[in-house]
Amino acid sequence: MSKSLSGSVSAFRKIDVDQYNEDYYKDDEGTEVSSVTGPDEAEVTNLLNQGKNIDALKVVFRSAPLGSKNQTVKNSALSLVMKVLMSFKPSDIDKAVGALDSEMLDTLMKYVYRGFEIPSEGLCFWWTWKYHACTYRS
Repeated sequence: MSKSLSGSVSAFRKIDVDQYNEDYYKDDEGTEVSSVTGPDEAEVTNLLNQGKNIDALKVVFRSAPLGSKNQTVKNSALSLVMKVLMSFKPSDIDKAVGALDSEMLDTLMKYVYRGFEIPSEGLCFWWTWKYHACTYRS
């Protein structure tokens, strides 16, 4: 009886329980996909120069680096989104929001709330876009 018990105890002891300890937890740093580079600034600038602001907005939102952990990529994407959003006349914002699908509206709201974190940028600007997005969704 003791032989079979000692055999199962030694099998049990082969599991390293310390790997599950919170103090030893390591975030997976190498799992980020390298293809998440954010929107192409040249393409967006080209669309803005042609007066295709809505198309530029869609390009920015389609290639938004939402899953990226690289803060530099996120910051450059935010500045490009701000450039695109500022290119709209206040009277054209409603038309632009109406051209977005629900996923792009969610992305717009994520950028709006990210913009609220930057006090140096005009809060009125972000509130205007939030108002139009919420009005369209309801």
